[in-house]
Amino acid sequence: MLHSRLSGGGGLRLGRTLVDAKLMARSGLDEVNLRRARRAFRERWRRAPGAEKLRLVEGGTAARFAFVVETLRSAWSPEVWGLWLRYLEHTEAEIDEMVAGEYPISPYMVRVSSALLGMKVDFLTAGCWPTGDHLGPDIDACPQFSVTNA
Repeated sequence: MLHSRLSGGGGLRLGRTLVDAKLMARSGLDEVNLRRARRAFRERWRRAPGAEKLRLVEGGTAARFAFVVETLRSAWSPEVWGLWLRYLEHTEAEIDEMVAGEYPISPYMVRVSSALLGMKVDFLTAGCWPTGDHLGPDIDACPQFSVTNA
């Protein structure tokens, strides 16, 4: 029997991921604001009505990205939000265009946003239920993959 996860965000944890130190060093965020973002997302997702959750997971990437952006804007002070924008190298107007679906949301933006929230990229990219990711996605602009030939 499959169990529905509509009731909450039980798969989301506030704990550290393996990319947190790198993310904080590059973005200038401190651990307090990192945890504040994760807690705000987890609580907002948990409290969202089932119909809104279904709309998000069945909708496009822009709708899910808008959910993330609205959460961050409400959780952080304008100074912290500005720090995050400087790290992303995007303006407020560009973020608003991404939310509206008028500006492409890059795979890098998806990875960094997912790393910030400590979750797998599947939520933003494919509309999967948000789940925690202990490792965290690679936040390098051009990730290096190692391939060995056996």
